[in-house]
Amino acid sequence: MAWQGFNERKFIRLDADVDAYITAKELDSKLKVETKNIGQGGICAISDKKTGLFEKVSIQIDLETGVESIFCDAAVVWEIKTFEYGKEKYDIGLEFIDLKDKDTVLIEKFIEETLAKQSEEI
Repeated sequence: MAWQGFNERKFIRLDADVDAYITAKELDSKLKVETKNIGQGGICAISDKKTGLFEKVSIQIDLETGVESIFCDAAVVWEIKTFEYGKEKYDIGLEFIDLKDKDTVLIEKFIEETLAKQSEEI
């Protein structure tokens, strides 16, 4: 099912910049993307290259140093061309397709721990 908007999200999203890489048939190689947020259902990222709306991509997410990487497939559910400092970029919404249960737990734990740290800083 394609992403229907902010009010349709099933899972909380955490604003987070984590290391992520995508691979798609439209791309020449593995592409590092800048993440804007992450949740159990997917991520929002900024890419230097167009991936293609509704394309299936492979994704690698490194939540923290020393923690196992997450590998799964995702669908590009939205893609918006933007410009940053005169350079063309793409905001992309990626919905996880086959996220394993253990990876769902890693994301949940990352979100909970990050939110707890943020509330301690206030």
